[in-house]
Amino acid sequence: MEDNSSLEKLKKRLYKEGDNELEKRTERRETFSEGEGIKSYWNKPTRLREDFKQTIKSMKKKTKFPYFWLFLLIGAIALFSFGGLYLLGAGIFPGANVVSSRNIDLGLEGPSLVNAGEYNRWFVSLTNNNAATLELSDVILKYPAGSLDADGEIIKEQRFPLGKVRSGENIRQGVGFFAMGEEEELKEIEIILEYRLEGSNAIFAKSELRVIKLSRSPVGISLHFPKETEAGQELSLGIEYVSNSEVVLKNLYLKIEYPPGFRFVDSSLPAVGGKNEWEIGDLAPREQHSLEVKGILEGQDLTELVFHVSIGRKDENNDFNNFNSQTASVVLKRSFLNLSVLVNGKDVDVISSGKSLTITIPWENDLPTEVRNAVINVKLTGEVVDFYTLNVSRGFYRSSDNSIIWNFSSFSDLSSLSPGETGEAKFSFSLKDVFSVEQPEDKNFSFVIEGEMTGIRISEQGDTSDIRSTFSKEVKIASHVQLVSSVLHYSGPFSNQGAVPPKVGEQTTYTISWSVSNFYNDVSAVIVRASLPSYISWLDKVDPAGEDVTYNASTGEVVWTPGLVEAGTGILRPVKTFSFQVALTPALNQVGDSPVLSDRPSFEGKDLFTGVVLRTTGVLLKTNSIPEAQFNNYLGKVIE
Repeated sequence: MEDNSSLEKLKKRLYKEGDNELEKRTERRETFSEGEGIKSYWNKPTRLREDFKQTIKSMKKKTKFPYFWLFLLIGAIALFSFGGLYLLGAGIFPGANVVSSRNIDLGLEGPSLVNAGEYNRWFVSLTNNNAATLELSDVILKYPAGSLDADGEIIKEQRFPLGKVRSGENIRQGVGFFAMGEEEELKEIEIILEYRLEGSNAIFAKSELRVIKLSRSPVGISLHFPKETEAGQELSLGIEYVSNSEVVLKNLYLKIEYPPGFRFVDSSLPAVGGKNEWEIGDLAPREQHSLEVKGILEGQDLTELVFHVSIGRKDENNDFNNFNSQTASVVLKRSFLNLSVLVNGKDVDVISSGKSLTITIPWENDLPTEVRNAVINVKLTGEVVDFYTLNVSRGFYRSSDNSIIWNFSSFSDLSSLSPGETGEAKFSFSLKDVFSVEQPEDKNFSFVIEGEMTGIRISEQGDTSDIRSTFSKEVKIASHVQLVSSVLHYSGPFSNQGAVPPKVGEQTTYTISWSVSNFYNDVSAVIVRASLPSYISWLDKVDPAGEDVTYNASTGEVVWTPGLVEAGTGILRPVKTFSFQVALTPALNQVGDSPVLSDRPSFEGKDLFTGVVLRTTGVLLKTNSIPEAQFNNYLGKVIE
């Protein structure tokens, strides 16, 4: 009944006289009279404006009613949906299984304070307080940077499959690792739970963070640096490091950040990466080692300069994970008396054994005022020094402590030093011809000259004050190497054939041997080479077999690369020997001659203690150079 009434009202409104919408639309169509095109219509702005206003007014009347009901419908749906969800979550509808990560307890049980390098255990604790089961559950642990597993290998994260975790179930998963880092450093362990719900492929997750604090570093560092030093003087930096870890620390590096003005001179281990980094390798539990670094500081007087030392390991991206770091400061003081040490008139740090040496100590008063009663005290140490040959000019030697002293009573120049005045003290000695090498540790020989110059400074006002300048110089002894070359026919590792003396047109074979001895320091990258004359044939027989040897047929050069030759070779260890076989077929123009079999072999290698390249040569080898008892000089000359 109500529907019919509504239709009747709509009819009356549509066909109301004077307000008939259909008539209006007909009138608008009739506006375009026959012969009047669209163009003429649009050229009448007044009519266009009136029609446009009338159309908009009509559209507003038609749409007002439907938009109202549309908005009302959307609001009702939204209210019903949110209300239903609320009632469902509140448990009003029985049997509801809503899962929330807030209903999952996830944590890591264990110590909050641990020693780095010490194996510690924790427990991952998981409780499902939801009404539904968690399906295909996994726990992922993301360990702090630098952590190690039980085998000492780097570990970044670990996944533990748990499967189904039912409602109300509690699971505890044990984990263990070595935390690594600096003392007092905070480390974060991230625990992540991933799970699915029944009937869904979506992966849900919950994560928690656990913070631990490191109470001790896995590596202990002790720095032995001088508290002060003079500008321009060499100083020694001592570093000791020891493992506090229960597991082997692998691939360790030591780094030093130098202050401005520091110049690296040398170190007890070979440096890498710009002379401020050392690869110290693996460190077993409680293993201890040391490093000595020598350098020179320059800068302003009374400047405090800071050194920063770190030990850690590098990851696969070459990033440095620091295990421990220490700092030390050195106060730089200006040298009021400029001192240096010259060896045979030169500023050298390496010399050969068996030499006579003259040591000169030049001085200069850098002060603007006079210095009186100067004294120079030098101490000479080193088992390579032959103290019986010591001779002091204008000073005296005290054998009780191997000290050499110059003062104004023996050296009048020291009674008064004017501003800018220079002078020098001298002494001489010889090195021992042979050093004692009785065990493998007997190597890396050197001697040290260290001392001080003191005096009384007279100020412009006549005040006095004591002044002191020090100096130190270590001179290393280069290793002594020997290369012996020889030729054999009747003996040696090969069976030689042919006529002796050599005969024109007939082949005679010989064995050429090289022997290397090295006494005092390890020598690396050793190469021995020699060239064979064009009339000599290489027979491709060498001894020992497997030696690194090459022969260039175009140049006739033979190259033997023994590599490392340790100190004591030829004394504590056997001489390194290499032999090869060659052949000679003499020509008529060689009759009566002793042809050359090999030119002088050359030796080259790097002394690992001094850093210098060592070179020596052997002798030229001819057919008459054979040292065997059954041989004489005549047997080396070619006959027809």
